[in-house]
Amino acid sequence: MTGNYGVVILPDENTIAKAYEIAQATLPSDAEYVLRSGLLPHLTLYHAPLASVPVSFARTVLVELNNNLSGRNIVLDRVASFKGFFLFWYAAHPKLNDILRESHRVALKLSRFRDRQNRTSDVLSGKILTTPQELLNIEGYGHPWVADSFSPHITLGYDASLDFKVPYRIRQRWDMTIKSVSLARIGRLGIIEEIVDV
Repeated sequence: MTGNYGVVILPDENTIAKAYEIAQATLPSDAEYVLRSGLLPHLTLYHAPLASVPVSFARTVLVELNNNLSGRNIVLDRVASFKGFFLFWYAAHPKLNDILRESHRVALKLSRFRDRQNRTSDVLSGKILTTPQELLNIEGYGHPWVADSFSPHITLGYDASLDFKVPYRIRQRWDMTIKSVSLARIGRLGIIEEIVDV
């Protein structure tokens, strides 16, 4: 497998409906991207441009993650902008969701297949400012927000001037049940283009 792939957590139907509701209620209608019906809310454990991933290896990672996560509950607790462009619905403090950090480490096994030649992204094009650590993460893992920078979330939307349009923060405890962990082909802004059967 070669392309922009990710390991994603798919939530229960109630969480999907709530994510649509929050995105529609919070983001302006003219935002560049607003999560809506037909798009699949998810928490990404890892994604990057990958090259020549053996299907059997990807399957092994997914089996381990599904065994550890399917049917478990995690807590989402706040909605806030990230870097002034994205609107994220964050999982609670990592100590409440330790299983996500451990699962992220498992998903990072795929980073050994990162495509070192394919480094084009909104991040590298300068649209999203990065820290020195995030640039090191791109070099080491193919993505800026991994390892210590990993912050599990559902992406609700994106706009170039989001900070000026969304003065919104919600603190609401929401118990999300993990439906499954899947491999997905990932498009621009982390949008799932296709769930891949391996």
